[in-house]
Amino acid sequence: MKNIATLINLICLMSYPVYANSRTDALKQLMDMSLEELGMLEVEVQTVAKTAQKLSDIPASVYVLSGERIARSGVRTIPEALKLVPGLRVSKFSETEWYVSARGFHGGLYNKLLVLIDGRTVYSPVYGGVYWPGIDYLLADIDRIEVLRGPSGSIWGGNAVNGVVNIITKRAESTLSSLVEGNYSNKQDYGLGVRQGFSISGETQGRVFYKQKSNRSDLSYDSETWLNQTGGVLFAHSEENRDITFRAGANQYGYERDWYYWNGSQWGPKELDVQATSAFGQLQYAQYLVEGVKWESSLWFDYNKDNAKDAPGKYTTLDLDTNYFDYSDSETQWQVGAGARFIKLDFSGAQLSEWDENNVDILYRVYDVRRAHEQIFNAYGQIDKQWRENFSTTLGVKAEYFSQTSALEISPQLRAMYSFSESQQIWAGVGRAVVAPSYIDSNSYFVYYDATPKQVVVNPSDQLKTESVVSYELGYRITYHPQISLDMTAYYSLHDNVVMVDSFDAGDIINAFTTDDYQGTSHGVELAAEWCVRGDTRVYAAYSYLHLNLDWQGGDYSNGASALWASIEQQHLLSLQLLWDINKQLQWDSTIYYQHWENKNISLDDVVTLDMRLSWQYAPSYPKVEVVVQNLGGVGSADDLNTVSRFKSEQIHYLRLSYEF
Repeated sequence: MKNIATLINLICLMSYPVYANSRTDALKQLMDMSLEELGMLEVEVQTVAKTAQKLSDIPASVYVLSGERIARSGVRTIPEALKLVPGLRVSKFSETEWYVSARGFHGGLYNKLLVLIDGRTVYSPVYGGVYWPGIDYLLADIDRIEVLRGPSGSIWGGNAVNGVVNIITKRAESTLSSLVEGNYSNKQDYGLGVRQGFSISGETQGRVFYKQKSNRSDLSYDSETWLNQTGGVLFAHSEENRDITFRAGANQYGYERDWYYWNGSQWGPKELDVQATSAFGQLQYAQYLVEGVKWESSLWFDYNKDNAKDAPGKYTTLDLDTNYFDYSDSETQWQVGAGARFIKLDFSGAQLSEWDENNVDILYRVYDVRRAHEQIFNAYGQIDKQWRENFSTTLGVKAEYFSQTSALEISPQLRAMYSFSESQQIWAGVGRAVVAPSYIDSNSYFVYYDATPKQVVVNPSDQLKTESVVSYELGYRITYHPQISLDMTAYYSLHDNVVMVDSFDAGDIINAFTTDDYQGTSHGVELAAEWCVRGDTRVYAAYSYLHLNLDWQGGDYSNGASALWASIEQQHLLSLQLLWDINKQLQWDSTIYYQHWENKNISLDDVVTLDMRLSWQYAPSYPKVEVVVQNLGGVGSADDLNTVSRFKSEQIHYLRLSYEF
């Protein structure tokens, strides 16, 4: 009841500007705007079909988080911003590490959400997920984040199981100015960023940026400090019938901390120095052949090196992707594409054969393979048919071959949409997607000591079948008048060959085994709403409900224990964001977050937090000053089972200064 009362009080606090005296000029501006300008109808999305589409034409669960909302939310990292998206669960493992998931199976090795930056995948082939500390960018230069919930394997392939997150940065011509920014918190954390845009000619523009931040992993005690540095460059050349874009960048983060090892008879201290480095280059080419016909190709590579004890290794990826779009016929539109990915992995620095039982770290991972080469090949096709003015269908399929498991996987989808009017649609769809295989599941041994302390050994399996999901979705979206937009999705999913880890106590050692002996079902509802109260005040709401039931199918190396903690009786997530332009110089913004989570055996305390931001800028050509308070009401709370015993949230205040000129 205490948390519910807190939530009500916070909502009342947020609602104050909604009922303040409205200004005549703001109302006039609102009434002069068309429904299409205010609603979701003219929002363009490119994640669903790899090309721009109007949101109102898409028979899928799509959400667009604008760069303005990200900036005004007061967040300092990309995963923090994703808390505003319906259906995404975001939690902290520490102040520097985040878990992000969609539609269940939340955890640090989450591999059912494909994450891209400007169309380039950033998941790790080592474990199939995304390590968020290495994903960074100047938030001021992010144009929007598009989130496609549900299976998207027919377009994007492996790991697009429960969703796709596409982080889209601003075009070069939008960032021709100079930017300097910095922030400093009451916990002695800081961040610095600079960007310089430039124009080489009327057809060629670019920018270069650098960002550095320093954060302690835990604010409640004297923990290690992480130093994260990111830099990049963009060149964009545009002609009448073609576009060429080149991007390159690098990221490095690291920290030092006290560590412990077992010398055969007792624990001893030592110093641990963790460093991770990544670099990438990306070339994109688009040729507009005739009106409505386009050919696009992309070539990118990335290099990653990490010496962290839980995921050591080096890998290099080369990816080639090409797509052909024919939208020249208003009734029948189609696209085809193919791609190849080549991955080279090096685990020579963490070998099982070199393991020394008298020099054992408190936590470490080793591999039974020294080096590996993996290839992934794919081809897809999709056709959109407008049968009548108000009824359309989408049929697509993708074939994908994984050399690691010698598996050919087929990911189809079928979707249909009926439009009652230009502002109201209902849609339904069914699709299948698969989880790409990972070397952590098939070739790594993870060893750590629990609180007993007993040694826990997580064993791999090279006999895992491909994990997959089939989801049935039903959606409805409507724009009421010019001011209110509503988007609703309900889904039911069937999960097969779900990979989990079950433990068996064998005295001094606990043996755990990676297994695919699980199946499951899940269902849920996701809601998004936008209310333009008046010209200077907007409210955004996002809510999701999830129930997940995991069943053990029996097996020699499993015992059903994973079904107990992975199943979810009910999960409720809510965010409510208010943006208020007090006048031309002042902005006051606030965001409420609410989480309720429970399963049959345990439940977390409800978490209710409030973030607030006050911004002042005398004029657009002047510096901007922002004061942000985060996690009001959430001090001491834990938002995930994985961290409930080791990490508690803290209240943070910080000052941010920025100047664009």
